[in-house]
Formats: sequence, structure tokens, C-alpha cells
Amino acid sequence: MAGVGRSVASGKASREGASGQEVEQLVGGTLRERAGALVDRVSSTRGFTVADLERAAFFQAESVALVREAMQSQHVLELGRHTRRPPRGG
Repeated sequence: MAGVGRSVASGKASREGASGQEVEQLVGGTLRERAGALVDRVSSTRGFTVADLERAAFFQAESVALVREAMQSQHVLELGRHTRRPPRGG
């Protein structure tokens, strides 16, 4: 079972995942702040998908609500086909 603790070295809240690996909890007092931190964490090196957010939030408290909030328009930008460009292969 996952346990909640506080890392002595960093002073940050952490939670032990199913694999026994420590998972650092997101910084923020509100769900909106934590959702922003989740997006920042996942997008720090590349673009991301909803599945990336779900994996990153798996061991976080309120993970479903956190992903839902992270997908709000103020946090992400939907990308699609450019409207002036013909479809590929056609």
C-alpha cells in the first residue's frame, strides 16, 4: 500500500508508489496550482498527451480531478492540422 511521508533531505512531501519508488508530490495549495505544476513537470522536455498527464498524476492525491484541471484551456493548447495546408499524401 502506498504511504505518505516527508523527505528528510528535501523537506518536500512524497508518496511511495506501488513499485516502492518515492514519488514527489506536486507543489501548490490548490488543485489549479497543482495542475499547473503537473503540466510544467510533464511538458518540461517535450509536448505531451492526456495519457502522459494521467501517468504523471497516477500517485498524486486527487489524480483524476488533477488531470481534468490540467486539461483546462489555461494550461494547455490543442494542436491540430493547419487550416491553410492541404492534408498529407493528398
